[in-house]
Amino acid sequence: MSKSIKFRNNTYLDSSSITHNRKLLSDVLNSKLDKKDLNTIVGVLVIGYGNDCINKPATAGNGYFINIPHSYYTGYDKQIFMPRTNHEVYMRNRERGTFSEWVKIL
Repeated sequence: MSKSIKFRNNTYLDSSSITHNRKLLSDVLNSKLDKKDLNTIVGVLVIGYGNDCINKPATAGNGYFINIPHSYYTGYDKQIFMPRTNHEVYMRNRERGTFSEWVKIL
């Protein structure tokens, strides 16, 4: 199911008509991450929810995930994980292809 983006002038744009690097925005917004290895989600913008993800923060359950790639260099990403059942936020970096440890920031 695609989502719409509302602009200030009440114009709507369907997310299924927007692409970046040949990937539809609707696919980015509807990412299903069940049982995915978060170490393999690199180099692309991903926003989604995952059950039983691999390589998530050790104490976190299921939750919301964002991967933000570096705009110029490969091997660099910022990942954010937010467990569904509490108000915690975890973050880690990938630099030159190597992930840092997850750090609880909130």
